[in-house]
Amino acid sequence: YSFQAATSSTADVTSPVGSISSPSAGDRVFGSVTLGAYAYDTGSNQSGVAKVEFQLDGTTLGYATSAPFDISFNTATFPNGQHTLSINVTDRAGNTATTIDNRIITIGNYSYTTTLSAGGTGGGAFTDSAPAENALMGLQIRSGSNIDALQPVYQNAFGADIVQSYGAWHGGNGGGSGAIQCPQGYLVSGFVGTADTLVHRIALICMPANGQGSAWTSPSIGNATGNSFTISCPANKFATKVLGHSGTYVDQLQLGCK
Repeated sequence: YSFQAATSSTADVTSPVGSISSPSAGDRVFGSVTLGAYAYDTGSNQSGVAKVEFQLDGTTLGYATSAPFDISFNTATFPNGQHTLSINVTDRAGNTATTIDNRIITIGNYSYTTTLSAGGTGGGAFTDSAPAENALMGLQIRSGSNIDALQPVYQNAFGADIVQSYGAWHGGNGGGSGAIQCPQGYLVSGFVGTADTLVHRIALICMPANGQGSAWTSPSIGNATGNSFTISCPANKFATKVLGHSGTYVDQLQLGCK
């Protein structure tokens, strides 16, 4: 790009201003999306906006040279997780305002997969699904010698505000009450425990929601009867469904991940 200086007797020496119009901070984006911005020249000798440059994590995605200032962005060119979107605005006199409106967005090009199962095939089958844009973060549990019943606890997977919701109870009415959950900023990516024809003990495998960092394993609930098991989501996926079989007890567990 080349820029022509203002023709006014006084040069334009004032930087332009701008802001991102879409997506909003905290949004999850996937597929091909439109990135938009507002941009204005300022000062008493305005030369006009020449271009808006869109950057993700400091990498240039493209330029818009006229209003409306927007470009198309294929999110599949970046990994899933949190990223920082910003703009640079340049006027026709060459004044530039850089790294404007840094905002966190989440790229989520997720396909659904199901883990292996742990436990037996008794009881009735169940599927408990997280609300849209939510993922599993914990379990309410009733247990004794076995896992008598469990209730999934979900939270919004994107955005700064932590809002929790609860699934249904699956299993019987026996056992003492307990709960396990991931730390703030983590979501469930797997279960570990012991099982044979029933599930006897369970703990959560938690991964950072932004996809950066190491796994954390919760304390376990139940007893050590049966064979050890681990069921895990693929890398960079989180549990959004709890599946299994239950009757008087929790007979089997499985996870749906995306």
